[in-house]
Amino acid sequence: MLVTLLFQRFRMPPIIGFLATGIIAGPSVLSLTHHESNTISLSAEIGVIMLMFLIGMEISISQIKKMGKEILIGGSLQMITSVVIIALVGIAFSLPVNTAIFVGFLLALSSTAIVLKVLQDRGEINTPHGKVITAILVFQDIAAIPFMLITPSLAGDMSGIWYEIGVAIFKLFLSVIAVWLLSKYVVPAFMFRVAKTRRKELFLLSVVFICLSVTWISSLVGISVALGAFMAGLIISESDYSHQAASNILPFRQIFTNLFFVSVGTLLDVNYLFDHIGLVLSAVALLFLVNVITGSFSVLLLRYPARTAFISGLALFQVGEFSFILAKVGLDSKVIDFALYQKFLSVSVITMGLTPIVMQYQEYICSIFVRSRLPKIIEKVNKSFVQASENLVPEKNELEEHIVIIGFGITGKNIAIAAKASLIPYVIVEINPQTVKTAQKNGEPIIFGIGNADGIMDRVNIQKARVVVISVSDPKTTRQIISNIRQMNPKLDIIVKTRHLGEVRELYKLGATQVIPADLETAVQVFAKVLGMYNLHHDDIDSYIQTIREQAYHRYVI
Repeated sequence: MLVTLLFQRFRMPPIIGFLATGIIAGPSVLSLTHHESNTISLSAEIGVIMLMFLIGMEISISQIKKMGKEILIGGSLQMITSVVIIALVGIAFSLPVNTAIFVGFLLALSSTAIVLKVLQDRGEINTPHGKVITAILVFQDIAAIPFMLITPSLAGDMSGIWYEIGVAIFKLFLSVIAVWLLSKYVVPAFMFRVAKTRRKELFLLSVVFICLSVTWISSLVGISVALGAFMAGLIISESDYSHQAASNILPFRQIFTNLFFVSVGTLLDVNYLFDHIGLVLSAVALLFLVNVITGSFSVLLLRYPARTAFISGLALFQVGEFSFILAKVGLDSKVIDFALYQKFLSVSVITMGLTPIVMQYQEYICSIFVRSRLPKIIEKVNKSFVQASENLVPEKNELEEHIVIIGFGITGKNIAIAAKASLIPYVIVEINPQTVKTAQKNGEPIIFGIGNADGIMDRVNIQKARVVVISVSDPKTTRQIISNIRQMNPKLDIIVKTRHLGEVRELYKLGATQVIPADLETAVQVFAKVLGMYNLHHDDIDSYIQTIREQAYHRYVI
C-alpha cells in the first residue's frame, strides 16, 4: 500500500508499484516472502483466474466469433514471426538450436494479465486496437498448450511429439464444444434458478463455482488456468446475469490480481540484475524491437490502419506470465541452464514493469511513428484494398452536398438509414475491413480507410460535402480527423459524437461545429424519463433539460 501510494504521487501506474513491492519484499532485498512463497503463488494464480474470468464475461462468444480472423491469422502470424526471429537471434549468439527455439517460445508470449488490465483501466478494451490485442492474446494462451508439450521433447526425445500435439488440439476442440453447450443450454437455466431465490450469497457462490470449476476441469485436460477462466467467463457472458456477476467478482479480482504482480516482482534477483545490467538491458531493447515489429506487422496484414497496428505492437512487446511456468518446465527438462533462466527472469520483470509506462505514453510514441514516412508507405500497400472497396461509391465529381460518415458503428448506420430514406447522398469511411465487406454486400457506398488521411478525404470530395459526421471510438483519431478536415474545408459542418463530456472543449477548439457527448445525452434521457414518471408537464421537463445542458456545456465548453 505504501509503495503504491508513493508511485501514485509521482503519477506512475499502480502496476509498477506492485512489481516494486514484490522486488522489495523478495529474497534479494528484505526477504519477507521466503516462507510464504507458495501462498503468494496461489493467490497470484487466483488473481489471473479472476482477471481472465472478467475479460471473458466482457467479450462474449458472439464477439469471439467476429474476431475469428484476428485470432487465427493475426495471432498465428505474430507467434510464428516472433518465435522464428528470436530463435535466429539466439542461434546467432551461439545458443544450441533447441535452446534457441525454446527461448523463442518464452519471449513470444505476451502478458495477458498486464495488457488487459491496462486496457480495462484506460477503457480501451472495445477500441479497434483493444479488440485486436485481445484476439492475439487469446491465441497466445491457446498456443501455450502445445509449447508445454513440445518443451520436454526439445531436451532430446522427439518421439511421440506429433501425437501429443494432436491430443492437445483434440482436447481444445472438445473444450470449445463444451463452452458452447454450457453457455447456450446449461448455465442460463441454472443462473435463472439461482437468481429467482433473490439470495445474494447464493448468486455470488454460484458465479465463483462456475469460474473455478470450469478452470479446474480445463487444467485437468492440460489447458492453462488463464484460458480455462477465460472460457468460464465466456459461458456466463451469454446469460442475462453477466453484468451482476462481474460487479460481484470485481473486488476479488482487484485484490488477487495485485498479488499476482507482487509475486512477479519477488522473482527478480536484484544482485544478478546489477551484475549483468548491460546484457539484460540490451536483451530488453532487442525484445522490444522484435515484438513491436512482429505485432505491428501481423495487425497490418489484417488491413488495420498503421496507427492501430503500431499501438497493438507496443502493447505486445513484454514477456507473459505463462512464460514463467514454461521456463520452469524448460529448466527442469534441462533445455535451458540456470544462468539463462536468471537472464530470462530479469528481462521478463523489466518488460512487465515497462508495459504500463509504454501504454500510458503510446499516443506520444505513436505520434513519432506517424511523422515518419512509414505510414505513407503502408497506405500505398493498402491502396489495392481501398480501390476494391470503392465499387459502390460514386465518382468524386458526382459527390456534392453529401454527408460523409466516418465510422460505421451504431451511430453511423442509423445516419445512413435516415439519409437513404430522405434521398440525401452520403458516403461512408470505415477502418474495419470486415465491416467494410459486410456493408458492401448490403449495398452501402463505403470506403476502407482512415478518416484522417488526405487521400481518403479527397476521394470522398470533402471540399464539396455539406456535413461530416464523426463517430469513432478512439479520441486521438477523432481529434486528428477534425483538424485535418477543418484545414481542407473551413466552411464544412462537422458533427462529432464523443463518449465523455470532458472531451468537448478540445473538440470545439479544433473546429467541430457540434459535439454530442454520449454520457451527457444518456443522463438527460434518463432524467427526462424519471420526471415523466412523476407526471410533470412536458414543458417543465424540457425546461429542466435545457438548464442541465446549459450548465454542463458552460462548465466544460466555455
